[in-house]
Amino acid sequence: MKRISLFVDAAAPVRGADGSAGHPFPTLEVARDALRRRRASGAIPRGVPVDVLVREGVYRLKRPLSFDARDGGAAEAPVTWRAAGAGMPVVTGGIDLTTGWEESEVDGLACWRRPMPEARGPHGVRFTQLFVGGARRFR
Repeated sequence: MKRISLFVDAAAPVRGADGSAGHPFPTLEVARDALRRRRASGAIPRGVPVDVLVREGVYRLKRPLSFDARDGGAAEAPVTWRAAGAGMPVVTGGIDLTTGWEESEVDGLACWRRPMPEARGPHGVRFTQLFVGGARRFR
C-alpha cells in the first residue's frame, strides 16, 4: 500500500504550503489541521498510512498541541509523526529570550535585565525556569 508523506518545516513560509517536500507546512498545528481536512474530504482515505515528517528546527507552541480520534490511523494504516531524516526538531512551549537584554543595576550590582511583557496581566506567562546555553540558571 502506498504511504503518503507530509512535511513540516519551521522555516517554511505560510503562503503556498501544501505539505509537499518542496512546500512544507510551517507549523505542527497547520499540518495536523490539513491532515484532518484531507481525511474528512476523502483526499487521504482512512486506509492509507501517513508519515508526517518534521524537519529540523524549533517549533514554538503558544498552546498545547492536541490530538484526538481524527488524527489517528489504524494498525494497518498508521499516522506517524517523526523527525525527517537525521534532523532533531525541538518542540517547546518556552519563550525565546535571546534578544531585548540591557545592562542594568540592582542594589548597586551590575546585572542584565530584560522586560517580559509576556508575563504581565492575569493570564501572563508564569516563569519558573531559566536556561542559558543549555544549562539551568538561577533567575
